[in-house]
Amino acid sequence: MKEHNKVVLITGANSGIGLELTKNLLLRGWEVAALIRSDFPNEQPIIIDALKKNHLRVYKADLADFSSLRNALDQIKKSEAKIDLLFNNAEVSFAEYKYSKQGREIHFEVNTLVPFIITMELKELLLKGQDKTIINTSSNSLLFLKQFDLNTIINPKTPFKKLIGPYANSKLALSLWTNGIAPELSSEGIKIRSVCPGPNKTRLTKGKGMPSYILLIRNLMFTPPSKGASRLYDAAFNNEITGIFINKGKETAIKLSGHKEEVLNRLYDIYKNEFLVYFYLNSIYKLHSVLNINEMKIKTVGDDLGTYSIKQISEKTGLTEDAIRYYEKIGLLPYAKRKQNGHRIYGDEDKELMELIICLKKTGMSLNEMKKIIKLPIKENINAIPELKRTLLDYKEKIMIQIQDLQRIVAFIDDKLESDSTLFRSK
Repeated sequence: MKEHNKVVLITGANSGIGLELTKNLLLRGWEVAALIRSDFPNEQPIIIDALKKNHLRVYKADLADFSSLRNALDQIKKSEAKIDLLFNNAEVSFAEYKYSKQGREIHFEVNTLVPFIITMELKELLLKGQDKTIINTSSNSLLFLKQFDLNTIINPKTPFKKLIGPYANSKLALSLWTNGIAPELSSEGIKIRSVCPGPNKTRLTKGKGMPSYILLIRNLMFTPPSKGASRLYDAAFNNEITGIFINKGKETAIKLSGHKEEVLNRLYDIYKNEFLVYFYLNSIYKLHSVLNINEMKIKTVGDDLGTYSIKQISEKTGLTEDAIRYYEKIGLLPYAKRKQNGHRIYGDEDKELMELIICLKKTGMSLNEMKKIIKLPIKENINAIPELKRTLLDYKEKIMIQIQDLQRIVAFIDDKLESDSTLFRSK
């Protein structure tokens, strides 16, 4: 049956199970949004044709890098009108501990945390879709675990173990939060399940992250990735129960389920206190590269230097010419360089600093607070400057309050629109 005008988002769509799932759904008439790190193989006719027809849309990201992930998710939300089905399929399995740019062990970051962030970020698009279903790719390796320590998974202190070490623990954590969040999502009409696709012949299962005994039996006993893709597809459409872990096509009890609230709370904390405010903090961090207090003085330069006039820099940044002059006067901006005729001239660093000031203003930071930050030795490590670190943390907390207030306003508006009522309560 052709599913025209339905959209599925698949992470890790360009290889192994993800690639087979992508081809399967394209053949069934779905449009596929692929969140991937590298290109699709160029020898697949169905992929080439789908790309040409825009039935396959590619969004690239390094999932272990919040900045890259944030940009990709923003592109998806701007470009896609809805998502009917979400497969959180991307995963990693290494032969040693590795760490993300955020400092956490990468199996936890990519296999556990990132699917949660993607779910939270794309929930609004799912609510606009028809199927409203999320499938998280898990693993039956979690069934071999006898204990669970979340802090150790995030920041390991024990020797590395292949398959049943960080990989299995990250998949257990994934299935735990899937089960834990199911009631909340169900109240909004969204179903979610975690699924083991079984042992498949993929790049992951022949990599260095697999124990030697697995590699010995892989070619004899493992199935093609198309089999794993079928299991994920079947779990999306042939089961109405939400929150469950499916192994070999059947609902399977999740071990150590008493930890699901702990996992869910930690993921919410990271999402709210790191990911949601990343844009603001990242903008503040730019102070390291664009400010130099010692150079805040008038310079006379030749007509050949500089990029923008004050009018041009005003148009590019959104700051008025009067605001730029005023910020120079009070010391928030360095005095502009001058042409020989005395006209102000600005470069790309000035432009970046003005864009940063605009961003800081949106956080509610006053001009005086910005000036205090500028006077600090901001080219040093932030953690080495307690006053700067404390200021950033204070504004991070204020931003979180702003986000919560805005979410309440959106909920109020949605309630009024859905209930077809007036803005005021009737007397």
